[in-house]
Amino acid sequence: MSWIESVLFWSNYQTCTSRDVLLERHSTKEKCLKRKSDCVQEPISKTGLE
Repeated sequence: MSWIESVLFWSNYQTCTSRDVLLERHSTKEKCLKRKSDCVQEPISKTGLE
C-alpha cells in the first residue's frame, strides 16, 4: 500500500477512490480523529525528513 493509499484508508475512503477527493476543502465527514500508524520499523533521521 502506498502512502497516498494509506491516507485514503485512514480518511475512510475506499482505496479505489480517486485521489482527487483529498483535494476537496469541505469534507462531508466532520469527525476529527487522531490515528496512529505502526508501519515504521526504524526511526527516520532528521536528514531523512528534509
